[in-house]
Amino acid sequence: MPGWTDLSHETKTEIVNRLDLMSRNALKSCARAERALVDGTDLFLPRVRFVFQGDAALIAAYSSIDRFLRLEFWKDKEKNVVIHRSENDFNMKPSARIPNGDILESAVSVLKSLFAHKNIFLGGLEMELPDVRNYEKWGHDIMRQLVGYRFRARKVIFNWRNFGEDFLFNALCVREDLEERARIGMEIGTYGIEKGYYYVLDSFEFCNADAKPAFSSTIVMSESENNVNFAIAALAFARKMGYARVRSKIIKANFPKPNVKGHKDVKILRTDSVVAGVSLYVCTSACGMWVYAVRDDAQHLFIETFKSVRCGLGWLCKKCSDPFEFAYHRDLARRSVHEPHFTGIMIPPITASHADFMKDVKKLGEAYVKLDKSREKKESLASVPVKSSTFLAVKSSSSIRVSLLISIQMFFFFLWYNSFSSLLLNWVFANFTAGILLFFYY
Repeated sequence: MPGWTDLSHETKTEIVNRLDLMSRNALKSCARAERALVDGTDLFLPRVRFVFQGDAALIAAYSSIDRFLRLEFWKDKEKNVVIHRSENDFNMKPSARIPNGDILESAVSVLKSLFAHKNIFLGGLEMELPDVRNYEKWGHDIMRQLVGYRFRARKVIFNWRNFGEDFLFNALCVREDLEERARIGMEIGTYGIEKGYYYVLDSFEFCNADAKPAFSSTIVMSESENNVNFAIAALAFARKMGYARVRSKIIKANFPKPNVKGHKDVKILRTDSVVAGVSLYVCTSACGMWVYAVRDDAQHLFIETFKSVRCGLGWLCKKCSDPFEFAYHRDLARRSVHEPHFTGIMIPPITASHADFMKDVKKLGEAYVKLDKSREKKESLASVPVKSSTFLAVKSSSSIRVSLLISIQMFFFFLWYNSFSSLLLNWVFANFTAGILLFFYY
């Protein structure tokens, strides 16, 4: 039987294309030829996430929404860095120990060795450094370790606190591959989680004259379709940056007559806002509703683009968005359940202390656990067959009815075997009697 070394290069390449991230890395460690083979084969990962909290770090890599690798970095009592690992679940187990190591240095080293390769493409690279006081120091520490390395990513995403990320942004990725730069934050609450209502606010700003605009996203779970805070924030962003967009799956019932021509499936209404110099473009379609707030002197930059948009909901729309993006963003709030220590994208209320905010995170996690248990209970009850006190009611499938009909036919056929001169009449009468009995029974 031929072994691995007997296979052709084309066959080996086809096999490597089917391997997941960790299997590829295991193969690379076998021999120099295998390393060259793996490094020469493309791999796409829709999302890689890096979080550093000071006392801990996290790397999460997704092949799909249900297939992911998680590595957590913690210090033990002896000041060693312990790497906890899990695949496709959150049951973390210690897998490696680095004596007297540094958490940030260890985590960045692993991140670089796994993903900073010319043949590995990332749909999105998330960088969460939520401590504003140490952000710049940590950012420069990361840059120092990444000298000579770059990630190939379509989009790089920072958490909502990082407003001065330009220096880190330029050091992370290959600029020719980048299409978007984003900041994302989530206001949390236990309201609306069962119905899954979300509002999303995006604000755009231009990086420079040659680059595409960057944007910030704020996700709010809400039951109300009249979110005053969102309206105020959208106008404020638009006045400062020239453009903002509010997205919602909730569609208002009464929509005035459109006055702007756009995509044939979209109704667009232009109206003035309460802020001078900012116009609103309210768009609705079968997918949902989105509103553009555009500063009048910046309309030429955006209007032709969004007039051609068929669905402006992005990941909010299950029908139009990428399936991974839809599922990934809908699960963001569930980080309060699985990883309450790594919640850098969650935005605390302005007046809340850190302790109060962590209580809110815990409360959100408990609400999700309660919701999941309720759904599991309903599903289990729906799958249990209804018991009956009679044999015939339990055995009521079509196959049992056919068997019962045949048995009754044969019973009456032999019962009246000598009552009729013709076997045909005997069989017809047996069928007729059996049919009448079954009709009245069922």
